[in-house]
Amino acid sequence: MKRPGPASTRNAALLLTSAAIVDLFLLIMVVDTLLPKLGPLLLRHMPVVDKDFHGILLLATALPVSWLLYEFLLRGLSPGRFLFGLQLRNKSGLQIGWPRLLFRAFHKIAFAGLGGVNPLGESHYDRLSGAQWFTPLCPPIARPMKEWELQICSGSLQGKSVQLKQFKTNSIKIGRDKNWTNLRFSEADSKVSRRHCMLLAAKGSLWLRDGDGKGSFSSSGTFLETRRLKPGEIVAIGKAEYFTAGDVEIRILR
Repeated sequence: MKRPGPASTRNAALLLTSAAIVDLFLLIMVVDTLLPKLGPLLLRHMPVVDKDFHGILLLATALPVSWLLYEFLLRGLSPGRFLFGLQLRNKSGLQIGWPRLLFRAFHKIAFAGLGGVNPLGESHYDRLSGAQWFTPLCPPIARPMKEWELQICSGSLQGKSVQLKQFKTNSIKIGRDKNWTNLRFSEADSKVSRRHCMLLAAKGSLWLRDGDGKGSFSSSGTFLETRRLKPGEIVAIGKAEYFTAGDVEIRILR
C-alpha cells in the first residue's frame, strides 16, 4: 500500500465530499432500519409530530451524533473517509491533539456542517484547527535523501523536525550524552540511553544502529517499526516509516 501524502486543498475537498455522500447514505440506511422500531416510540412521546416526519427527525438527530463520533472520538475517521484512505493530521503530519479535535468537532456541529459544504475549498473548521488531510491517493513525492526529515513524535523534543542535511555529517547520534550526541534528548527522557542509537548514511542508503558502535548499547531497546534490534546491530532503514529509541518515536519523512 502506498504511503499517505498530504492532499491539496482541492483534492481533499473533493475526497471529503465523496466521503460525506457515502457517510450520509449509510446513515440514511441505519435510520431507515431503526424507524420501524423507534416510530411508535416517537408517536407516543411526540404526538404533535406527524409520523411522515419521523424519519427526518431521526436523521436530524443522528447527524450531529455521528459528527461527534467521527470527528472527535474516532479522530476524523468515518466509513467514507476510510474508503478513500483519508487521515486527519496536522500540517506536520502528526496526530491532532484532543483539544483541537474537540474544537473542530464543536465548530462543525455548531454550524450544522455548513462550514464544510465546499467541494473545491477548505472547510472553515479545518482551517481554524490547522488540519491537513493525508491519503495514499496522493502519495508524497520522494526527495533526495539529504532532504529527508526526522520528525520527533514524542519525548522532550516532540514536534521538532529536522532535515538530514542540517547535521552536516553522515552519522546522526541519538541519546542524552551532550558530549556525544548531535540529536540530544533531555534527562527527562529516561528511557533514551545516553548513547542510544545512530543513523548512518552510507552507500546511498540510511542505516540504523543500536548503541554507539564502540561497545555501548541502549538499555531500553532500539526498534525499527516493531522489530527490536539486537545490541549493537545495524540494519538498513529500507522503506520503514519510523524507528523508536526507548519510548521516543521518530518518523522518517522522505
